[in-house]
Amino acid sequence: MDDTGTLKATTPARRVLRSIGAVLAGLLAIFVLSTATDLALHATGVFPPWNERMSDALLLLESSGEVARGRYRQLKPKEIFHG
Repeated sequence: MDDTGTLKATTPARRVLRSIGAVLAGLLAIFVLSTATDLALHATGVFPPWNERMSDALLLLESSGEVARGRYRQLKPKEIFHG
């Protein structure tokens, strides 16, 4: 216990839990947004119905979108807004 009456040992553990929570929240966001994008593309007719096979061109379109979103996620906020 320090002079303020708080336990110092809980601070690192709390940081670890917050970090784990942030990673899990990020993974959940990726899952939700990717699924929502797929649902929207199927609903608008860009992608065929769920039980039909997609053409190679549509698979390429989907893959390029995933690559673009992955690159966008890697950028720092300063790079996104200021080039």
